[in-house]
Amino acid sequence: MSKKNKANESYLRLFHIACFTPSIDIYVDYKKYYKAILYEDFTQYMLISQGEHIITLTLHDDLTPIYERNISLSPYKIYTLIFLTDPKHNDKTTLYLIEDIQRSIPPHHCMCRLGHFNYATPLLDFYFTDSTKKDTYKKVSCYEMTPYFPLLINTYSLNTTINLTQKSFITLKNLELKLDRFYTFYIIGNEKKETPPQILLSIDGNSYLRFIKPEVES
Repeated sequence: MSKKNKANESYLRLFHIACFTPSIDIYVDYKKYYKAILYEDFTQYMLISQGEHIITLTLHDDLTPIYERNISLSPYKIYTLIFLTDPKHNDKTTLYLIEDIQRSIPPHHCMCRLGHFNYATPLLDFYFTDSTKKDTYKKVSCYEMTPYFPLLINTYSLNTTINLTQKSFITLKNLELKLDRFYTFYIIGNEKKETPPQILLSIDGNSYLRFIKPEVES
């Protein structure tokens, strides 16, 4: 779909995976854009101007910021801003900005990538197994987002194992991946009962968002 964007705008959404944080409100340049975003929730993509912006997060219906940072956005790009817990800094919350890169897709394929944000498992192995039993293998470190890679349209099982022990971790079956889509498999959670490890599948905005760029005068 194409929205009537102004020149030099981009798209931005937020994904809440901070394990110890309840619902949040999101402010952009001190204006509230989203409210009561729960753990595991994505916001919708919003059009936003290029350049510097201040992102402020508060607990829902509380005006005291729990996190704030500046982000810089380039024009005509699609972004996901991940709100997460950083165990390297005593489980403090942080924001991680990634681009949902727009690129061509080979015929008869979709594009997939893997985001590993379960800090209880430092290194995971991923096996996409299709109906012919052919494996596509990826190894992903904690807090790593892989580039997009092509997969033939098919029905897959996704098996994950812990790299050092080869112990089975999470399995997803009967994944029907569709043509010309961009997918991200997010591994989230931790060892706590309230936020167990799981894989969330996102259809990314580069699957359907398009920009209307101004015509260049000759």
